[in-house]
Formats: sequence, structure tokens, C-alpha cells
Amino acid sequence: MKFFPKKGYTVHNIPAQPSSQVEKENKDFNGIIDTFPLLAQAFDTKRPFEVKRIWIQDNEFYVEYQNARGELGQILIEKNNDKYQAKGHFIASESGWELIKGEGELVSAKAALYEKDAKGQWIRKN
Repeated sequence: MKFFPKKGYTVHNIPAQPSSQVEKENKDFNGIIDTFPLLAQAFDTKRPFEVKRIWIQDNEFYVEYQNARGELGQILIEKNNDKYQAKGHFIASESGWELIKGEGELVSAKAALYEKDAKGQWIRKN
């Protein structure tokens, strides 16, 4: 999928949680999907790009993308008072993810991981 903002994505296969938690994850997920192209501009990402994975932990979101050249990157996005801000830009290197601009730590193993299935639906993987 080439990435352009679209409304109405929903997160599927979320483990049993209170409905308010599911609603919060869907709202956060849609906020990231809708604002990622604008946030990615802060780090001069090469376009076009495709979002491959999203990790969510608390108010931090790691959005992994692949550009037209096949290069992988991650943008760390922080949510504060319903506003999203790009904090750090990582690129894939031989030794793992390398922070090249901004600030931030690597994604935690505790973060919820989402990937697209064959039908283009976002599925929680852990």
C-alpha cells in the first residue's frame, strides 16, 4: 500500500481487553495512520513509502516504513494531549536500528506490534 491518509482503519485481533481500551487503541491507531505522512516530513523521509509495522507502547508509537528504494526506517512518534509529535528517526543498519536524527530509545519488547495481513487489515501480532 502506498501511504496516503485514510479514515476508518480499525485494529483487529486485539486480545480480550475492556472495550474502553480497544476504543483507545483504535483512536490512537487511526491518529497515527492519519498523521504519519506529515510527521515523517520532519525527517525528510524519501517518498513514496509504505508503512510495514507499528509498535504501540503507552504514548509512544514506532512506525516502520519502507521507501521506494527498499530502505527501512522507523519514526518514533509521541502522543501528548491528543497531539502527535515526531521525536526520532531510525534507519536499519547491519547492527540493528540506528538513531540518525532526533531523540529516543529503541522500541521495547513490551510494545504491542501490528502488521498487515494479506487482506490489508492491521493485526496485532503479540
